[in-house]
Formats: sequence, C-alpha cells, structure tokens
Amino acid sequence: MGKLEGWKERLLNQAGKETLIKSVIQAMPSYAMNIIKFSKSFCRRICSKVARLYWATSGKERGIHWRKWDSITDSKSSVGLGFKDLEKHNIAYLAKQAWRAMKNPDAIWVQVLKSIYFPDENFWAAKCKKGAPWVWRSILHGRELLRERARWSIGDGSNVSIWKDNWITGRSKPLDAYTTDDSKEDGSYSIRTGYYVAKKAGQDMRNGKPSTSEDKKEIWKEEDGTRPIMSDMLKRDETVEHALLLCDWARATWFGAECQWTPTAETVNSIGSWMVECIRKIIAGGGDDQEKRISKLGFLLWEIWKTRNNKLFQKQEVNPSWTISRARMLETVYGKLVEKQQTQKIEANRSRTFPVSWRPPPETWLKANVDAAFRKDNGTGTIAVVIRDS
Repeated sequence: MGKLEGWKERLLNQAGKETLIKSVIQAMPSYAMNIIKFSKSFCRRICSKVARLYWATSGKERGIHWRKWDSITDSKSSVGLGFKDLEKHNIAYLAKQAWRAMKNPDAIWVQVLKSIYFPDENFWAAKCKKGAPWVWRSILHGRELLRERARWSIGDGSNVSIWKDNWITGRSKPLDAYTTDDSKEDGSYSIRTGYYVAKKAGQDMRNGKPSTSEDKKEIWKEEDGTRPIMSDMLKRDETVEHALLLCDWARATWFGAECQWTPTAETVNSIGSWMVECIRKIIAGGGDDQEKRISKLGFLLWEIWKTRNNKLFQKQEVNPSWTISRARMLETVYGKLVEKQQTQKIEANRSRTFPVSWRPPPETWLKANVDAAFRKDNGTGTIAVVIRDS
C-alpha cells in the first residue's frame, strides 16, 4: 500500500497507468493469494487505491471516476478494461489449490494436510474445525467455488453423491461455462477460468438480493423512491438523455435556468436532436446575443453532468439552484477570457507595423504622395507633396 501511494501518477498517461496496474500492482500480491484469503475490507482498500491512481488527473489527488469499478474489471471483450477484481482473483487462486489437492491426493503437502485436518475422509468432504489456521480455512474457501460451480464427470459414480454433488446436466454449469478465451475441453481448472466464474457468481449474488453495506442501502432507498429527486439517478443502464435531461433533478435545473426549458420523454428522442432543436429555436428568435445563449446551453449541460458524477462518486448533495449558479459562473469566466483574448488581439494589431513600399503610377499618369504634421504646443504645421511619374 505504501509503495502504491508513493508512485507519481502525474508522470504517466492513461495507457501507462493501465500497464503499470496490470503488470506490477495487481501482480504483487499473487504469491500470497495462493495460500491466504484476503479480507474483503483489505481487497476494497487496494481496489480503491488502484481506481484512484487510474482516474487521478494532473495536479489533483482525486479525479472523477467515470466508470464504476465493477465495469472496468470486465474483460475488454465485454467493454471493460481488464483490471482484476482482487477478491475474485484471490478466490480463483485458492480454488486452484483445492483443485490440486483433489487431483493429486498422494502429494506430500496434501498428505500432511490430511493427517492433520481430515484423517478419516477425503478432501471433498473435509470440514473446517474450530480453531483451524487461516491457511486451511482459505483453501476450503476456494473449494467452495468448485463445489458450487463445478460439475462431476460421473465415471463409475463411486465418488459422487447424487444428493449433494452437481452431476445432472442443467442443474449446475461446468466451471468453464462463462469464459470464451480459456475454456478447457478436458475439464481441467485454470486460474483465469476460475476468476471469471467467481466474478459471475458474485454478479449473480448481487442481482439476486440487496447488499447490506451502507453504500448499497443508499442505492436501494433511492430506487424505492425514498428520495424522489434522486429516484432515477442510480439506475443501472441509464441513458445520456436521462442523465442530462429527463432525470427529475435535471428537469428542475432546466426549468429553473434562464431558458426555462422543460424536456420530457415525448420531446426528447436523442440528446443530439434535442440540442439541434434548441439551437434552431435560439437562431429563429434573432438578436445579437445568439452565440452567448447557445454557449449557455453547453455550460448548463456540463454542470449537470458534473453534478451527477459528484453525487454518484463523491457523495455530494444535489441542488438544482447550485448547478445553475455554477453554470452562470462558468459563463462569466468564459466571457472574461474571450473579452481578454479579443482585447489582446486588437492591441497586437495596433502595434503591428506594416512595411511601406512605393509603387509607380501607370504610364502617362502622375502620382502625388502627401504627408502633414502639426504641433499642438505652438499651433504650427507643415505639409509636403511629392509628385512623380516613375
């Protein structure tokens, strides 16, 4: 953890951070994960540090997390970034040890464990006795993944319990059923296979019932309508149109702004067509401040997006009037910058000197060059004329 906090993320771009996380940070605990089950709080702390490192921007300790951690731990074929969920990776490693214990019962280390923890039964039926060390408990935890997700190849049926084991086709999926890049036709186990199965099992559990953690309690309260203004902000497959226009608090923001627009599901087909229609109305209204009013549309959209993300990822309160005020401040800052830029451009044009070159007149013509000067202090002046034909 200390090494991770000491790295300078500002020296790397997004691709560099991805390489660093995958090849170094997530590989560092691999040895320990083979024999010890990490606590959930420890895994969450490391994942939080990794996410903060990846999303941090230059000059800021914390940046906006544009995607939730669960989605970026999906494989790239599933539109994720391929980062590892440390808890599920840990379970996959431990399941590998359990698999080795079952496939190689005559190995020395398995015989040592058998003599201590399950002398009168096989590994598949071994129990965790009170006071057992954490290493043994960890291996049994990995065995549970195999017990829940693996399926027996019957053979002569001597080692299979028809009541407890997964052996009928359709009752349970084989261990490699959820992978596309590492399937094992011979039925053998791989850590990659186990990781994706453990991740799928975790997703199924989350979808089946609400979590008891404080963060998930907040989400369930809001989805149940306890907080009406945020009732739809945390929906899973939220569209851009809903996030920026149709969410309850976003509609309140648009109505409270200077434009007083009220987007509805009937008037909004897509964010692009809605913006084009708004710009068309602004141009049709005429006036010298058309560009300014169009820019206000963009500023308000940006502040609505920032407010939504601050609520989801940094737990900040939502207030439509605050969002409108920040959009106005952004308009003011932008206006001052534009005015300053225009002033600097005018001054530069004034100070710029252009070389003067004399051009002769056409044939049979005469050219008169005239100049004059005046002195204000004594009221005198002079004029000079030069007439030339070539």
